[in-house]
Amino acid sequence: MDKNLYLGLYLSGLKKDKSSLIVLENYKGQKRLVISKITSSFKGGAATKLGKSDSDLNALPDELLIEEIKSYNKPVCIGVNFPTYMPPAWYCKSSCKSLRDCNNLEIKTLFREYKKRTKLTAKSKKIQPFPSPYIERGIDYYVAYLLEESFPFEPAFSTNRATLLARGQFLKKSFKSIDYIECSTKASLWRIGRSYKIGKGVLRNFYKSPSKDHLELFLKKLEKDFFIYEEDKEMFIEDKSSFEALICALSAFYYKAKKSEKIPVSFLPKSQHFSLPNFD
Repeated sequence: MDKNLYLGLYLSGLKKDKSSLIVLENYKGQKRLVISKITSSFKGGAATKLGKSDSDLNALPDELLIEEIKSYNKPVCIGVNFPTYMPPAWYCKSSCKSLRDCNNLEIKTLFREYKKRTKLTAKSKKIQPFPSPYIERGIDYYVAYLLEESFPFEPAFSTNRATLLARGQFLKKSFKSIDYIECSTKASLWRIGRSYKIGKGVLRNFYKSPSKDHLELFLKKLEKDFFIYEEDKEMFIEDKSSFEALICALSAFYYKAKKSEKIPVSFLPKSQHFSLPNFD
C-alpha cells in the first residue's frame, strides 16, 4: 500500500543528547495517520536500539542520527525544532554603513517592529531590546511577539540555540533533497491543542511542566486523527524529547497539508519553510 512518510526531529545539544525522531505514516485512502516509530536517543548506548553491533557503540550521535534518517525511503519532509537558516545580517550582501540603514527587507522589518514596540511600551518605561539582525531573524520576532499568545522563542543565535543552529546546519548537508520545516513546538502545540478544543489554561501549563493528565488528554484528542500504539503513549508521557519530536512531525504534516499560517515575506524569506498550524 502506498504511503507518505513525515519525520519529526527534536534536536538537543550534544553534551546531554536527548534528541528524538518520530515517523508518521500516511497511507493513501486512509484518513488516520499512524505514528509508526520513535527513536528516543542517539548517544552511546543508542546503537543497540538502532540494531548496531557492540563495536558501533562509540559512534558519534550525528552518525547514528544520519544513518537512521537515511533508512527511510523518500520522506515527504522533516519537521525540526532547530533554526534552519542564519539571521539576515549573515547572508545580506549589501555594503551598508549601519544595520539601521540596511535595505535588506528582513532587517528593515526588525527595526520597524522595534520602533512600534518602543512606542507601545513608552508609558511603562520598559526598555526594549535593540534589534540584533546578526543574532535574531524576522521569524524569531514574529513568533515571540506577533501571535495570539506570547510564545517563548529565543533568537536563532542566542546562547541556548546557537549550538542547535550549528548542529542543524551540519545535518542538513546530508539530506539536501528533503524539505526541512522549522517550527516552534510551543506555538504548534497551542494551535493543534486549540483545534481539538483543549483549554487555554491546560495548554499554557505545557510551557512549564505538563502533568501526566494533561499529556494523556492531548494524546487522547489526537487519536481522533492519528493511530498511536499504547507503548508509544507511555513514551510520549515519560520522555519529553519524544513528545517534542511528535509536535515537530505534526507541524511538518500540517505544513504540507496546507494547514499552516502564511507568514509575510518580510518576516520569513521565500526560500525558507516554517510551520504555524492554522485550522481557520
